Amino acid sequence: GAAVRLGCPVYSGKCLIVSAHGYIRLTKKSRGWSSTYRALLAVHQPGRVLFLPWHEYMTLSFVRNQNSVIASPAPAFFSRPVLVSADPEVPGIKPPASPDQTSVANLVKSGQQGQWAEVLAAHNIKYVLLARELDWKSYRYLDSQAGLVKVEDFGSVVLYRNILVP
Repeated sequence: GAAVRLGCPVYSGKCLIVSAHGYIRLTKKSRGWSSTYRALLAVHQPGRVLFLPWHEYMTLSFVRNQNSVIASPAPAFFSRPVLVSADPEVPGIKPPASPDQTSVANLVKSGQQGQWAEVLAAHNIKYVLLARELDWKSYRYLDSQAGLVKVEDFGSVVLYRNILVP
C-alpha cells in the first residue's frame, strides 16, 4: 500500500522501517531504537514522549534508500504518544502554531537557557528521546538540565526522564 511505499515502522523485533526498496534491517545504530522501545514499554507509569532532534524531516543513519530524508518514524514506532516537530523548515511555509509545537520550538531556540523540565511538564511530557542523528550534539546540554535525568544511553538513542511529571 501507499504507507509501505512511503516508509512506515513495523514490528520492532525484526526491522525498523519498510520502504519501497524492502526492509531496512536493524543495524548497530538502529538497535538503540528497539532498546528504547522496550524500555518505554516496561515503564509502569506511561507518559508523553518528546523526540529530538527537532526536525520534521531528517536523514537517519540507518536508512539506506536513495533518498534517505524521511519524516520521523518515532510516533509510529514507539509505544507511547510521541511529539515530533511538524515544521517542514521550508522558507515561506509557517510552522504549525499548536501549543506543543510552539513551546518545544521555543525551547530548542533557547537551548541551554530554556527551562526544559518545567515547560515540558506543562505539556505532560515525561520522557525525552534524543536520537544521535543530524544535529544531536547541539542538545548535549540536556545532560545538565535541572529536572531531566538521563535514564539510559542506548548508543543511538538517549532516554531522559522529566522528574517534574509524576
